[in-house]
Amino acid sequence: TCMVLAIAGNLLAFLYFRRKVKISLPLYLYAIISAIDFGDALLSTPVIDSLLHSRSPRIFDQTAICVPWALVYSYFRRMSMIMVMAVGLTRAIVTYSPFRNIRTSAVLFTIIGYAGLVLIIDVVYFSAGWLKTKYRPNESFCEIYPTSISAKVAVYSVLLQVEFIVPCLIVVVSSIVCTVSLVGPWRTVSKREKGRRRATITIALFSCVFLICNLPVFLLQLNYLLAQFTSISTVDDFKNHVFLGWYAHLLSHFFLSLLNTALNPC
Repeated sequence: TCMVLAIAGNLLAFLYFRRKVKISLPLYLYAIISAIDFGDALLSTPVIDSLLHSRSPRIFDQTAICVPWALVYSYFRRMSMIMVMAVGLTRAIVTYSPFRNIRTSAVLFTIIGYAGLVLIIDVVYFSAGWLKTKYRPNESFCEIYPTSISAKVAVYSVLLQVEFIVPCLIVVVSSIVCTVSLVGPWRTVSKREKGRRRATITIALFSCVFLICNLPVFLLQLNYLLAQFTSISTVDDFKNHVFLGWYAHLLSHFFLSLLNTALNPC
């Protein structure tokens, strides 16, 4: 159900926002998010197929499917998070400093630059043979994994965890700024100010849904990050726990992500 809602909802949302992208920066960002979420929802179909067949690999048994799927899915997940961060951060800046002019071109070029950098890093690591993909039954999808333990792989791992953790933290701060701005008395005297307040409410709700759905991802990745530098980690307990070992990644990195994708167009 979530998959169908996500595909249909994000397709309609993209078509709607595409016609209005020239109006404001948030609509540009919403159009991009809708496109990414639409792709995310389509990528969920082989995972659901695997789950419906007792977690057998199905089409993931083919390397020609497993490798590109894992790369694209991981890329879309990270880009989705950075886009939500961009929406929340730009709204927080406008809320805190209403007269600041945020150039749409500057934001879009920054996002394109980040997207290109992430893509280049992934291509370099896979081309060099430092990373590979394989189907994992406990997750019902193909996942990226290191071919050996080295400093280069550790750097990639840390960067990957930061890409999940930092957007969540920035969205939290942005949500607080937006919420505080809404707590004050309603002093709207013009349609423009009313529009800004409605936009802030919409983005605040959008950010809250994102945070709720991505809290498990944040905690899981933070746990992995701590495991690399300190002894304050429960990674070993997590791996040995039957329920967590079979469902934690599936819930945090797939089901809740798909739920977030389905709820976004609402």
